[in-house]
Amino acid sequence: MIAFLHTSSIHIDRFDKLVEEVRADIPTCHYVNEKLLEDALAYGKANPDEFGELIEEIRSLEPSLIICTCSSLGELSEKYSDVHRIDLPIVEYLVQTYDKVCMAYASQSTREISAKLIQEVADRVGTKVELQICDCSKAWTYMEEGEMEQYQKTIAEVIEKENRQLLPVFLCQASMDGVEDYLESPIKLYTSPKFGV
Repeated sequence: MIAFLHTSSIHIDRFDKLVEEVRADIPTCHYVNEKLLEDALAYGKANPDEFGELIEEIRSLEPSLIICTCSSLGELSEKYSDVHRIDLPIVEYLVQTYDKVCMAYASQSTREISAKLIQEVADRVGTKVELQICDCSKAWTYMEEGEMEQYQKTIAEVIEKENRQLLPVFLCQASMDGVEDYLESPIKLYTSPKFGV
């Protein structure tokens, strides 16, 4: 069984479908804790004790795999050997494939954590990656209000405007999956869900 830890219930159907595409016989369960992300946005970091308590609760089900789908909780996830951060596989791919990447984020709590992950992975594999930061935070209000179409449209508009070099774009957050539907330019987008699962 794969246990997913989310900070929004919008991810449940998406990840169930992804698992079904890969291995339809693997059961899933989902834990949603919105407060962890709320704390990260309000105080700059999530509550590590609350995160740890939730991991213990998930462990009680004895899943074969625990995946945290919130990039803002990535560093906390790394403190637990059995918890996998959703964005690590895609970052490993990007730093070994490109020397320039546009990193797009919508949640302020994700910017520093994602940029740090890219640098750490690049250092580990011995490559250098030049980052262009694309601030899509003006779209975040739509995410909070559950207006996913407008959220993704706004992100696409910002990327079209800011990424003049048409660099490959790393969409830092799982919630940004779907932005490609609203892009007009031939920009390569990379999201964490498919790579992470």
